[in-house]
Amino acid sequence: MAEQFPKTKIGNVEVPRMIIGTNWILGYSHKSWATSVHIKEVNNSAQAVASQFDTYLKYGINAVIGPMVGPLVSNGGDGLQSGGQANVIVEAAKIASEKWNTEMILIPTTNVNTDDTKEGRELAKQEIAAAAAIGAKICYISFSSIDKLLDFEKRQIRRLDDYTYMVREAGMVPMIGNHNYQIIPLADANGYDVEAYLTPYNSLGFYLQAEVEEIYRTIHNAKKPVMTIKAMAAGRLTPFVGLTFNYNTIREKDMVAIGALTANEAQEDIDIAMAAIEHKPAKRLI
Repeated sequence: MAEQFPKTKIGNVEVPRMIIGTNWILGYSHKSWATSVHIKEVNNSAQAVASQFDTYLKYGINAVIGPMVGPLVSNGGDGLQSGGQANVIVEAAKIASEKWNTEMILIPTTNVNTDDTKEGRELAKQEIAAAAAIGAKICYISFSSIDKLLDFEKRQIRRLDDYTYMVREAGMVPMIGNHNYQIIPLADANGYDVEAYLTPYNSLGFYLQAEVEEIYRTIHNAKKPVMTIKAMAAGRLTPFVGLTFNYNTIREKDMVAIGALTANEAQEDIDIAMAAIEHKPAKRLI
């Protein structure tokens, strides 16, 4: 059996310190239209994605984060016939978990309706219930929802406890994230019921809203584990630079969510990340 990747916890859920990201599976390249199309061409079926998951599972990397459930309503507020349906990530996770006879921990990116109305809260419950229905243990309330609730003047995330209560009621662990790192100290100060944070972090400063050093300080002062994203700045940094920087500047309880296009890329990321954590040479680079 391959060496198992180090673990940490989000609430009471044990997760690996490398989390499988899905931008480079679902077609969100942050680079170009052509690159995004190519991603979809490569990862064009649940079987193709499951073959990549196989590589992670060999090392005990069994948690995946990203969009997994179709939206219940359109941007205009109309109900969608396909709303609530699981996507290819869920299908691939099922295939891989059955092959390896192990559990894959699903962390769905969940957009909740934030309207301060009876109808809005009911829709938010349905959206959270849809996440629970795919078997998710952790519910990540997405950055777009947090954007609508942020109130920097009053130093609060308005009505966040309403939504974290819904997550707990649905049997999941609440987690929040945003492209603005300031939600971390803000949530800590208000004592919100969340078990982990998500924020961009890389040595290039890509997607960061402050100096790299400020994000570093924020991560190390956070009361809960932090999951970093954009470690390779959406391909602008090599895996060696991006992963070595992240794993050597975060805490042992923190995680890195990293996406790959193919199983070979996933293998390379795992090798480099484990070498960084263990302070050993990265064998594929020697």
